[in-house]
Amino acid sequence: MLYSIDLPNYEIELAKKGLLKTPISIIPEGLEVGFAIPPYLKNRWRLFLGKSSEILPKILEELKEIDMFFHDSEHSYSNMMFEYEICWKHLKEVGLLLSDDIFWNKAFFDFAKKVNRRAIPHYVIQLGAIIK
Repeated sequence: MLYSIDLPNYEIELAKKGLLKTPISIIPEGLEVGFAIPPYLKNRWRLFLGKSSEILPKILEELKEIDMFFHDSEHSYSNMMFEYEICWKHLKEVGLLLSDDIFWNKAFFDFAKKVNRRAIPHYVIQLGAIIK
């Protein structure tokens, strides 16, 4: 089962606050959140709209344990650390923590040190992995 948390057009709000240089929409015009999920898999996908800081703890409490977590929401240091820390507690042994845009700040690398795991960065696509 895939659980997604999204705050559509949040990038535009970040641009208004000066946190992004250009207001862009990640979702192509005419498409909706989840457009990349094939129709035959949509029955295995649950979408929650809102901030991860409010929704993620509730999902994790319900699930108890997860195989993988992929961060690609607000890339502030505090939000990234929040998501990593709360998800790490729920990751199964040999679970996988993935993160996008790992070079925007030091959160990904700081977290790897904190949990005493090797950070596995990909420098071209700015994606990182930590295996529990």
